[in-house]
Amino acid sequence: MRFSRTFFRAAAVCSFVSVVTTLCLIFLHHFFPSTQTLEARVARDSHPVYAAYLWIYFAHPFFVLTAALAAGVKLIPRAAGAALTGFMFFFVWGFSEMLQQALTLVARHQTWSPAYAGAANDASRAAVATYLNGFGAVWDSLYALIVVAFMIANILYALASWRGAGLTRSVSWGYWAASFLSIFTVASGFGWDLETQVVSWLYPLIQPAARALIGVWLWRTGPLDLCSDQHS
Repeated sequence: MRFSRTFFRAAAVCSFVSVVTTLCLIFLHHFFPSTQTLEARVARDSHPVYAAYLWIYFAHPFFVLTAALAAGVKLIPRAAGAALTGFMFFFVWGFSEMLQQALTLVARHQTWSPAYAGAANDASRAAVATYLNGFGAVWDSLYALIVVAFMIANILYALASWRGAGLTRSVSWGYWAASFLSIFTVASGFGWDLETQVVSWLYPLIQPAARALIGVWLWRTGPLDLCSDQHS
């Protein structure tokens, strides 16, 4: 099976785009209000920056997952088991996050929030409020799956690339760093507050930089024939 340079460069572009989407997800929340009540959350849904944030959140996994596929293909000659299993967990992460954000966009943002805001009476509003209040538990459940799959995927890719030289070794450090940060997101996903100020500063520095590095690594990859023993 042969993968062309064009395949890897297209995936590299996706990785570069994911740098932008990652930065948007990190910093856009400063431009729309935080909420504590149901009424405030419904009101926030009409904020244009928040709507853009939701669409970026939905698109983000498509770019990261495409880059992860190409990275997995590139790592197969080095460590096929870790690379293939790692991509399986990246797929679980990507699909779960896409599902989570599709539900957020369609069920909550486009359906229940407008229905709550435009309810004709208190009984109708209370009925919709039940869905809105319960949606948080669904979102949190998917988040718990997302962060566990993401941590395992990064650990496996870090192991698969660890023995590489040069840029491949640097990419491995990026996967290790993402794995370390994932420990804290897994903890938060299951209700354990372990996040520190150091981690909150490290994430905006490490994650975009790692994805940019992966983009460079993929861009420099030539055609790859998995039937041969070549490494790059």
